[in-house]
Amino acid sequence: MGSTSEFDDDEDFTGLYENGHWEWDEKEKGLAFIPDPDLFAEESWMSPPAAAIGGADFKDDIDLVEQLRFKKAFARKTFDGDVVKLQDIKDIVLYTAPPVFLNPSIIHLMHLPGTDRFLRALILYHQYYLQVADEMSKRMLELEVKVRTPYGDIIEKEYKENLDDLRLLITKEYSAFAIGSGEYKKFHHMGPAKDRPSLSKKGNILFETLIRLSIQVVWLALGRKSFNQIELEMHRLFKTEKYNMVEHKLKSNYAAKMSPQERYVLFGSCVHNDRKVNICSPLRNESCKDLPDWRLLGIGVFKYPNLGRRLKYMQDALTLPEMLLEKKRIIVGILGLARSRFDTMLKEITFPVGTSSTSMVGGARTSVFRKSISRATSRVSRVSTSRKSIGVSHLTIPDKLIPDIEFPTRETETEWLPIKFPDEYLPQNSCDLTQRRKWLARATRLALKRARRLRRTNRAKK
Repeated sequence: MGSTSEFDDDEDFTGLYENGHWEWDEKEKGLAFIPDPDLFAEESWMSPPAAAIGGADFKDDIDLVEQLRFKKAFARKTFDGDVVKLQDIKDIVLYTAPPVFLNPSIIHLMHLPGTDRFLRALILYHQYYLQVADEMSKRMLELEVKVRTPYGDIIEKEYKENLDDLRLLITKEYSAFAIGSGEYKKFHHMGPAKDRPSLSKKGNILFETLIRLSIQVVWLALGRKSFNQIELEMHRLFKTEKYNMVEHKLKSNYAAKMSPQERYVLFGSCVHNDRKVNICSPLRNESCKDLPDWRLLGIGVFKYPNLGRRLKYMQDALTLPEMLLEKKRIIVGILGLARSRFDTMLKEITFPVGTSSTSMVGGARTSVFRKSISRATSRVSRVSTSRKSIGVSHLTIPDKLIPDIEFPTRETETEWLPIKFPDEYLPQNSCDLTQRRKWLARATRLALKRARRLRRTNRAKK
């Protein structure tokens, strides 16, 4: 038997079919091995803009020509009876994002099953957060003229527990990304084996870009409403109130204006006010408290028997194909709604008062009512716009594009103590490889343009 030194080189040996994936080659009618790029190689990262850290300008005022260009080149091909998918929202976000945001790392990261679960959890949480915030604001006003009852405490406790559990769903998905486990290994700042020097700057850019894109995804999924609230809460979750850059910029002082009861319900009881240098985000705190149900740590990934209606609702919200969401009465923003209700940029199609959708036919309806309602100029932080301010007071706009979420009560959950932790995985929705290839090609073209521009600049300086 040889010494261990004979096998030292084996540790760095890379097999022929490692660091890549298999895809079906339609031209060759067979499987083809596609090597994955080094997602942290220097050439895959352009100099990050200042917008990557903090805010960024997304193009919201897309004209009809740009919409047609997007639909022809990048939009997913739809069919009769199709529904809004998360991929549709991601496509619009990537198309309207600053070009420097598009690099191989971001494109690959945005097309992973785990990222889809993460984005769905964010959509579900912020939808319910806005719903509860609105309800709590009404309750606080009513308490000025009414007497508080024990039943009110029960209702508010239920709101708080639901928000706690939804934050835990986000924590579960985000933690996998942060520690580089599973499909996120190649995105870890110390490499897949965590044996490289820390690329903390690139890791920070990846994190900031993901958060900024996630804000835009959630905003689109919730019908382009309450952007500031979504942005503030997203930064609070991941960076704490002290490091909430959006709040420092807007100076809304929204948290201080809340009553103690509102803060308790909306922010939970796991917010630790440690020293300022000790960053301990609310998401990090959520994972350290006494769990109401440990199955939340694996829901959407592992297959659990005997799930109650409440946990089944959350599991379906994370993993169910969009075509089945409305059938199961699962509400995750506009996901699962009929695609025909929206225009190319996922703005709801509305009609003049007294005009039904069936009274307009053919091209007239398409040319008039599929026009995008342009928002004001693109800006970092948008304030929810009223009907009059965007000039659509003559349109019939439904009061509730997205119904309120009603979680089954916790009492329906059944206790289940397994012999061992489940090791059977749930089937995951596969990401659209065609769309990923389109965006990778666009990222490559943009990178070549930037490289040519840089060479011209250098030649001009000489």
